[in-house]
Amino acid sequence: MGRHEAKCIKEIVRTISSRLSSLFSNDDEDLIGMETRLEDLESKLKIGSGGVRFVGLWGGGGSGKTTLASFACKKFSPDFDDHWVRELVQKSLINVSNGIFDLHDLIEEMAHYIVIGEHPKHPERFSRVWRVKDVSDICSIDKKMENDETEVIVLPPRLPHVLQNMNRLWKYNYPTLLPSHVTNPHLPTVVANMKKLRWIYWEGYPESSLPKDFQPLNLGCLMLTMGLQKVLWKGYKHLPSLRILDLRYSKYQKRTPDFKGLPLLERLNLKACVELKEIHSSIGYLERLVLIDMEGCSKVQMFPPIMRMKKLETLKLSDCEGLKKFPIIQTNMDSLKYLYLDRTGIEIVPTSVGQFCTNLESFNIQGCQKLKTIEGNFRLLKHLKYLNLKACRQLEKLDENFFDEECCLDELLLTAKNQDSTSFSKNFMNCIGLHIFHKESCIKLPKFPICLRELNISWSNLEDGDISSDIFGQLLNLQVLDLSINKFSQLDSSLSGLLHLKSLDISDCCNLVELPDLPSSICILKATGCDSLENVGDLSKYKYLWKVSLWREHKLIGGERVLHSILQVCLRLVFVFQYVITLIKLL
Repeated sequence: MGRHEAKCIKEIVRTISSRLSSLFSNDDEDLIGMETRLEDLESKLKIGSGGVRFVGLWGGGGSGKTTLASFACKKFSPDFDDHWVRELVQKSLINVSNGIFDLHDLIEEMAHYIVIGEHPKHPERFSRVWRVKDVSDICSIDKKMENDETEVIVLPPRLPHVLQNMNRLWKYNYPTLLPSHVTNPHLPTVVANMKKLRWIYWEGYPESSLPKDFQPLNLGCLMLTMGLQKVLWKGYKHLPSLRILDLRYSKYQKRTPDFKGLPLLERLNLKACVELKEIHSSIGYLERLVLIDMEGCSKVQMFPPIMRMKKLETLKLSDCEGLKKFPIIQTNMDSLKYLYLDRTGIEIVPTSVGQFCTNLESFNIQGCQKLKTIEGNFRLLKHLKYLNLKACRQLEKLDENFFDEECCLDELLLTAKNQDSTSFSKNFMNCIGLHIFHKESCIKLPKFPICLRELNISWSNLEDGDISSDIFGQLLNLQVLDLSINKFSQLDSSLSGLLHLKSLDISDCCNLVELPDLPSSICILKATGCDSLENVGDLSKYKYLWKVSLWREHKLIGGERVLHSILQVCLRLVFVFQYVITLIKLL
């Protein structure tokens, strides 16, 4: 936060605080010895000395540690920079939700008054401009005049839309918003001359590139979404403060800038830049990058080698259809948690994923039609919770030790049998724990990861016998099972052994004739489109069942009995609800 903002905020806080009584009661006056203890603690904190200091309060139970810490917080918190935020929140004058600040009208009006009050007829001297008329007035002055005053331009009609896209990015101070309905032809030049700009959001930028003299050294965020620019700027630019670069939906953008001039860049969003072909090789050396989103950049054929991205948490290359090779990784990427390669043209997932991305939590390679091999194994990925392998039609070989049975995998999505082939290889079925019966033999296969909570094997062309009788006994922690759109006519009775199963989806299993006994824990049953289903059993015995979907084209035989069972479940739930309400009233 700049000095000017801090000064304005402190002035606002002082004014509001003078009108409102403090939320804290000064009830420490009668606590013997409190003042002495606070003085001793203050000497150890050395407030104002700079740096970070930790002070621990040690003692037995009941010795007053919490009381001392509470009063110390009340006394010393005004000396710290975030005190004004907490104070405004406590007085219900500001609300912080998902990183977005929502100001009380009183605060907003006072801020407007403070900004305008100094120079009411000279918007070019405002530190913040939020009215269209003021923007037009600034453009009508001398477009070449250097502006050292304006830091923030906010136009309220677009503000709700902007807030939805900013999420938690407000930590980089306030935004500069330049919405597309500001059409003055001099605006790009005027903006280039605003040397103290810190945040630019410009939807629909009208030029092919930014002006040559665009060099705001304090700029922290540059958002040119849905713009007409082909290149961001010509040549090399050094923007030492830039942390966010967002060019989403800029359909004419052909190449990225040289990233060597953006040493602090943390977030790069190139989503749906459909003409983008060239990614500058310097991107692989950005040590502070946290997020890269290139979803829908269909003409990108190569992602540069990753050399120093040690802080990268999310790499999203979804729908980059032209991408043929997985990015080369030559450094540890312990921070990487989310890797999206779905619907790309890659053929091999190299061993470097398991070697360098050991903290990966989510990996999506769904719909990679050309993927043939996942090299190595995922036994080193101890934190992997989500894996999507669906619709990888050419994937045939995985290492037999691909999974560690005790890994923390929560959700697994896969296509067990392709629609155009008999089955996957033995090794592939090995890792997912399915038993596939071929014409000539029955292959016995190992277990699923024991911690698996969600399993999706829909659209897998599974027939009777493709799922063995003992497989459900292996999934003791399974809560969600999706078997929809398969060809089997019956399910094994061992399904009832899934003691923690809450949701079962068998929708559009057109050959399914009857249901076995379900686990007593079942809450949701989805059986829409099961036209051959003749027997669903007695549903009234499942005391947690609250949602049943049995829509079908033809009338269900015994439907009245099924309806009666469902009504019994509903009545039981109503009784439980009334009982809970009664207990609440008694408390």
